[in-house]
Amino acid sequence: MGSAIELVDRQTLLAVFTVIYVLTAAWFLFQAQQRLTKRKNEQKEIVSKGLLSGAIESVEDMVNVYKGINGLGGDDISYQASIGRFLREYLAKLAASDDLSAEQIKDLKGKVNEFLKKIDETAPFAELPAAERNLMVDIQRFINARDQASAFRKLEDLAGLIAVKQDEFETLRQLNRWLIPIAVIGLTLTVIFGIA
Repeated sequence: MGSAIELVDRQTLLAVFTVIYVLTAAWFLFQAQQRLTKRKNEQKEIVSKGLLSGAIESVEDMVNVYKGINGLGGDDISYQASIGRFLREYLAKLAASDDLSAEQIKDLKGKVNEFLKKIDETAPFAELPAAERNLMVDIQRFINARDQASAFRKLEDLAGLIAVKQDEFETLRQLNRWLIPIAVIGLTLTVIFGIA
């Protein structure tokens, strides 16, 4: 009889621990999501105020503000891959904004589009991974120099790189197809054995 009571007590304790663990994990995930949303809203507000007040007038100003918002150093060039994405997300939020007048939205949209155009001119293909970006820059350079043979060689290199990455992607997709059911089975068995 005492053994059965101990078993029920252990099961109850395990169930309570599991519920507390799940609730704590959910709370931390919720808090992280809230911080991310708050940070993105603050970034949007900073950029809007800077553009409207004239504090951000050039691409250099925009880059410095972006580095400041994200805590990047002066010599950090990692921003090149993400500033375009940041400005495009800003445009999307701007289009749905209720805080600004239509005239302000139009003005901000024009400035941001101009910045994006200049950024794309100075750092083309910045959002691509390094290998693909280098090949694309080489191809563009060879096309501008009217060296078709070299451009075609680089295109073949790019096609090979894309094929390798596609193979890796397919392998990972096949692997994920098996890993998710295995993880669910593992979790189910862990709970069953924990209760037992």
